Amino acid sequence: MGIAAAFDQTGPAVVEGALAAVNCPIFLGGNTGSFHAPARWRISVGVGPLGFSCAVRVEPIDRGDRLPDLPDSFERSGSIQMRRTQMAGHSVFRVFTSGPSCAVVASSSFFAIQPLPFTTTVGGDTAVFSSANPITIQVDGAVCTTEVRADDDGRLIQREKGSSYTLNVPAGSYWLSNKDGCTVSAS
Repeated sequence: MGIAAAFDQTGPAVVEGALAAVNCPIFLGGNTGSFHAPARWRISVGVGPLGFSCAVRVEPIDRGDRLPDLPDSFERSGSIQMRRTQMAGHSVFRVFTSGPSCAVVASSSFFAIQPLPFTTTVGGDTAVFSSANPITIQVDGAVCTTEVRADDDGRLIQREKGSSYTLNVPAGSYWLSNKDGCTVSAS
């Protein structure tokens, strides 16, 4: 099922390229219903002001491989990028959310390019950034895990857990997945 526009409590009322949405004002949660996903899409998660986290689960409806681990808990609004690697051969999905005042919008819109350097504490995926070799990732906290993925197909470039490390990647476009509450800087 597809819809032309959707409500996003963290931004404007109409989300460009919206595929499906769910808004949960109470703990019961809900799901977007089934939708056919394009090759590149994202899930925007809106977390309300009540101070509770939102749980998010992406469920494939059709046949394919097991989905890789995706961000699944948000203390603040964030997003999940979906590309070929994340979709694991699936093309039909639904997204579940639970928690008070949570909203989820699946859309075909893309992030703008994020200029380097940047710092984030938001869980989920950052905007896509282009880099020249090398990229330095600074992580505040020894229990923080980050991932850098290629923008073209979502393949994992580097996964690290620790306080500081340097990535040496070829020039190209990437995004970084962060755990909520971890401060990560890229330069």
